[in-house]
Amino acid sequence: MEKNVILTHDKINRSIARLAHQIMEEINVQEEAVIVGVYPNGTTLAKRLKTLVENRISSKIQLVEIQLNKNNPLQEPVHISPDGEILNNKTVILADDVMNSGKTTAFAISKLLEFSPSQIKTVVLVERNHKDFPIKADFVGYSLSTNLRDHVTVELGEQDTAYLV
Repeated sequence: MEKNVILTHDKINRSIARLAHQIMEEINVQEEAVIVGVYPNGTTLAKRLKTLVENRISSKIQLVEIQLNKNNPLQEPVHISPDGEILNNKTVILADDVMNSGKTTAFAISKLLEFSPSQIKTVVLVERNHKDFPIKADFVGYSLSTNLRDHVTVELGEQDTAYLV
């Protein structure tokens, strides 16, 4: 199967820097915020965003990871670590690498709401325009119109790349 590069390492880094800047403009610099990464790539994205945001504002940013079965979220329990209680009355930014149908985001938000955050914002590196759920990302690195058969794969690491397969 042929892989077409849609985002190079440099473009991904620039997108993440722009997303961090948008998040800084949105959150209240006087209050604590929590960035929640959807495991695995959303967590990597969340860590990078946290570092960039913390280097520029005085607010304390906490990092939380949420794990769920992306294919069938009802099949397995959703785990939040270290502890979901730190979300209470905080601005929460939910981060994931790709938003396809919106299902993962919808189930993650459902779990986050159990902890009464003051607000939830969503950030994705790549947003596909084929939503099955009424979910919209607040911050988008790259928006992509594809057909239903296409699949977007993001690799975050030493050499970041996003592919359309």
